[in-house]
Amino acid sequence: MKGARAITVVGHFAYARGDEGDKKVFGGQTAKCRTLAGYLSGKFGSASLDYVDTYQWKRRLFDVVSHCVRAARRGDVVLLVLSRNGLSALLPLLVTLRKRYFFAIGYVVVGAWLVEACKEDRKLLSSLQKIDEIFAETTKQRDDLRKLGLSCVSYVPNAKHLPVLDCPWDVSKPNGEVRFCTFSRVCKDKGITDAIEAVSMANSILGSDICRLDIYGTVDKSFSDEFYKLVEENAHCASYKGSVPADESVTAISCCAALLFPTYHDGFPGTVIDGLAAGVPIIAYEWDYAHYVIDEGLTGVIVPSCDIDALANVIVDFASSPSKYEYMRKNCLIAAEAYQPENAMKPIFDFIQQGSILATD
Repeated sequence: MKGARAITVVGHFAYARGDEGDKKVFGGQTAKCRTLAGYLSGKFGSASLDYVDTYQWKRRLFDVVSHCVRAARRGDVVLLVLSRNGLSALLPLLVTLRKRYFFAIGYVVVGAWLVEACKEDRKLLSSLQKIDEIFAETTKQRDDLRKLGLSCVSYVPNAKHLPVLDCPWDVSKPNGEVRFCTFSRVCKDKGITDAIEAVSMANSILGSDICRLDIYGTVDKSFSDEFYKLVEENAHCASYKGSVPADESVTAISCCAALLFPTYHDGFPGTVIDGLAAGVPIIAYEWDYAHYVIDEGLTGVIVPSCDIDALANVIVDFASSPSKYEYMRKNCLIAAEAYQPENAMKPIFDFIQQGSILATD
């Protein structure tokens, strides 16, 4: 990379777990960190890229802090990909280091929490006003942050490096079965219980168990007992498929009629990109930024939050006439291209180039 010594990405890579960290499927923050690092490595070369892994950072505080200090002293372009706790802890440190060392700081937002957090935490807002750029996940989030006085905010949607299918798969089954799926962390906040209940309700409406729900993802420990009991009680319509590697998501879900995402609160979830790349429409609750992520009637259907009856009715409609939504499956494949890293992350590339110039002036 011309001008700058290095780029340092600070985030929850989970490589500190050792080999296991590469094999397990983690949440959106880890996926976003790894996607960004892969994109930047391809653009600038792996020799220009360094990272600080914040996995279990409280137990590894000295290592994390010393690594951040080294990045500051080198004059790196530092990109933070952190959730609330990590940002609240590390951003003030980096802002303080800026008083002594000259380096650029960018924050890549993860999730929907930042706007409300800035309203509640004036210290956090003050720290964010002292960095060079914030990359919001949706245009609404960008606009809301600007209203709070944060002027340097750009729109960078979530992105994943996934193979996009050339054409949708045939979702019809010889036995009339219609498969649906969830592909996220398995926890209450993602609406997993609502998804299971809605599919069961849809079967009752249809008069037979033709709807099947495949549940993918890592089960939260706090939800584990309740979840496995729920799956056992609904074995006629739901099954847990475990976790699959991130790069196999498209293959895993491409035979499904729709991806269910009845989340209660989210930013730009990566699971939407999985669905788009697989040509699988998304049936979702109306969370914070749903209408900025899903094109209603084109790439999915949005129902009122926590309305299980509405969710079940849409499932019934998909199951009754899958061919009716063939146009939606094709739209998903077209929309997926916008969320390839090469397309979505260009503002970050531009920021790094500008930051590189500044860091060596």
